[in-house]
Amino acid sequence: MCTFWDGVSWWQEAVDELTAPGPAAAIAVGPDGVVHVAYHDPVAQAPQYARRQNGIWTITAVDDRDDTGWYPDIAVAEFCFPHIVYQTADRRDLLYATLTPPLHRLHLPVVR
Repeated sequence: MCTFWDGVSWWQEAVDELTAPGPAAAIAVGPDGVVHVAYHDPVAQAPQYARRQNGIWTITAVDDRDDTGWYPDIAVAEFCFPHIVYQTADRRDLLYATLTPPLHRLHLPVVR
């Protein structure tokens, strides 16, 4: 669920209609006002990236390996590119992904 203030009242909407996020999710607002969310999908057992622009959520799989995406965090840098960090289920690896047009994926184990 994501909650918004429209200047008059508060609104709630589901980020992902197909699944409930796992135990942790992270949210960031880019310099352009676009909302970005990183979360663990408990069904796919993988991290997801959601972006809300013009009232529409777009969801992208960040990593398709099983048992990743735990404890995600997200930051949005200059030019509105999201940077996402997350752990493997066994907490042995800390992974980093950045999604830039046309949606290139970069995964680097940073800590072992």
